[in-house]
Amino acid sequence: MKKIRILQHERYGLGNFINMTPSIKWLYEKNNEKVDVYFSTDYVKECFLKSPYINILNNSTGTFDFSSNMVNKEIEDYKYIFNKITGQNWSSNYHTFIDEQPEFKKIPYEYVLILNGLGGFEFSDKPNWMGKKELNEEVFKVVKNNINIPLIFTGSIKDLKRTSWSHKYCNLTEVGDIRKSLSLIQNAKLIISNDTGLAHAAGAMNKNILILWKDTPFIKNQNPGLNTKYCHKKDWSNCIVEFLNQSILI
Repeated sequence: MKKIRILQHERYGLGNFINMTPSIKWLYEKNNEKVDVYFSTDYVKECFLKSPYINILNNSTGTFDFSSNMVNKEIEDYKYIFNKITGQNWSSNYHTFIDEQPEFKKIPYEYVLILNGLGGFEFSDKPNWMGKKELNEEVFKVVKNNINIPLIFTGSIKDLKRTSWSHKYCNLTEVGDIRKSLSLIQNAKLIISNDTGLAHAAGAMNKNILILWKDTPFIKNQNPGLNTKYCHKKDWSNCIVEFLNQSILI
């Protein structure tokens, strides 16, 4: 099988690339060598510095066989991409993946992590998902009022600017370091999130996460996480309380 080269497209960020990782693992096994990947976005690249399946390219010269802009509207994107690249139906043997972060010291207490990501980057034109993902202040208030352990917020600096009320509810805020964010996800007891790339990261780690869905396409954007739960916007408050109740945190 010929060596495949993959492009992480600059307009299709972390979540889109994580959806490509089952296919990358499959290609690695078929060729018995790492898959060449050029990352157009630094923070996405930083999530795969230690991947055993990926060879990070330093420049984008040459042609690419596949790109992270592979999306559809019918089925989960990770299944769609897997079929397009491998010619086979997705198998649970090919779960999504992302780096672990042993370089960060684990926080010495249990905590709930909350995410309100919007991609971590800006475009000159308005992306079609703007306004369709964001959580509101009420979500933070409901979470804070129903837990008895600390609440932590993580994401990009721009995520924090868009979530200006977080300081009212969060015991700790960590932004601007994607690997630190991954470490916080890895060690969180529970995670509550919008539809964002870091939610896909949590799914890749099989973390216990509740994703609060707003107006983005639901089926295509799901992840294969074994402990991923979803809730649509009309039921957010009830779902949050039930999620926390079931985890014996109230």
